[in-house]
Amino acid sequence: MKRFQLYGRLPSPANRPPMYNPMYNDEGQPLAKPDLTTSIIKRNEGFYKNSNCFFCHSGVSAGIVSAGQPNAHIDQSGYAAELTFLISFATLLERHLSLLQLVSFNAIARARFNNKLLELAYLFDDVKAESQPILSRALVRGDNMGPYIVWKKIARLKDPANSGLLTLRPDETSPLDYFFQVPELPTVISNPWWIRKYKSTNYRYADPIEYIVPHFSFNFTKQFPGVNEYHPQHVADISKILVYADNTTSPAYPGKLDAEKVKLGKQLFHSETTSRSGHRLDCFSCHGRYQKETDFDTPGGYTVYYDDFDPDRRLKNVGTDPEYARLLLSFTPLNKKGRLLARFFDDPELLPEAFLPDKVGYLAPPLDGVWASAPYFHNGSVPTLYHVLKADERPAVWSRTNTDPFAYDLKKVGLLYQEKDISSESYARWKTAAKANPLSEEAREFRRWYNTSGMGRSNQGHDWFSAILDNDEIYAVVEFLKSLSGPTMKNGIPKPKRYYQLEQ
Repeated sequence: MKRFQLYGRLPSPANRPPMYNPMYNDEGQPLAKPDLTTSIIKRNEGFYKNSNCFFCHSGVSAGIVSAGQPNAHIDQSGYAAELTFLISFATLLERHLSLLQLVSFNAIARARFNNKLLELAYLFDDVKAESQPILSRALVRGDNMGPYIVWKKIARLKDPANSGLLTLRPDETSPLDYFFQVPELPTVISNPWWIRKYKSTNYRYADPIEYIVPHFSFNFTKQFPGVNEYHPQHVADISKILVYADNTTSPAYPGKLDAEKVKLGKQLFHSETTSRSGHRLDCFSCHGRYQKETDFDTPGGYTVYYDDFDPDRRLKNVGTDPEYARLLLSFTPLNKKGRLLARFFDDPELLPEAFLPDKVGYLAPPLDGVWASAPYFHNGSVPTLYHVLKADERPAVWSRTNTDPFAYDLKKVGLLYQEKDISSESYARWKTAAKANPLSEEAREFRRWYNTSGMGRSNQGHDWFSAILDNDEIYAVVEFLKSLSGPTMKNGIPKPKRYYQLEQ
């Protein structure tokens, strides 16, 4: 529970086997079971403890832990502050390898390093130059700085046309580092893995990539001298993760559904009936159609018809915060440098590629499992589905509960929250103090609070529902959205097969 409260880490399932500590003998000694977000990795003769995909891509809603759910409680800034301390400590011990067995963080931990000083140095460099500086830019819990680590990795490629994936040393600077030296980076939350099966794109903007495995493998490439030689194996390994991600399913809504409300909400959503004010919604034109094949009082049983190749569904601008999209549009020099990798990797099945949007806007996602995807909007600025539809009641400064994994609002559907009335001056002083000492209790408390007046954090847009729906109709739509969940959701529009190096 403490790891959840501090960093948003979640416990492992009961059937996960215990890990072993190899520093005692070849057979190893049993360790306490690591949390869900941690893996022990063997590479050559060394063992490394590392945060895995579930650190960012597992979450909890109403006590239900789900693989692939965006982690609404993750504290990347606090985690980065711990990394800073441990890197400094470990660097002092770098000449005493036996003592390094005591150090436990990110890619370095509890290992029989033998003569692994060179590899250890590279792992330090990778964390110091890329991960830690970007993760520390997270301002509040739930912020996801992961996409910027990828772009910073591109900025720090040494000579992509001739050296492939090798990056600069930490004491070397890139002329493109300035992209990440702005006062704040706008946040973006992850899409749930379980909606991947409906999509041809990957992110919140239009980015179709035929060979997506090398793209994702680049996201998780760590630096060491043989990085290019290892790349084909890395691509093959990442393909297994993507197959798993594509086959995850959303958690079924755990409460009781009101069949009549679900039916009315479905009709309103699909413009099959008018609201009491005489208006029709057009939700389906962006978020897809949902054909019910089971009783309305049961979650799931829908066939989903969502087509993100449809030009009308591309990059909608519905007035939500534009800062993330604007920043991506400025990344053209980064993208140009990344494309030089095509001169090194002539095999498209190994070539990491990235795409940028062509205008300001975001791709409206399919809504399978939306009940478990709080907070809402691309920047996580809205705590519940009710507030997505009731714009005039959205809280301006609100906090999530990070002490109880069962804390969830099943009526409004989303995070239980508190509001705070705080002046901009007081908030600015609090923010300065929190950044100065990120591991303090004051800083941890600060990171619970989401301020929608911050750069890239606006909760505006998508705001026409309040004027055309009454509260009963809003709750009917919310009831319908609850029902879009569970393992019986099916894809009605097969997507072009993405390339994998193994059969799905």
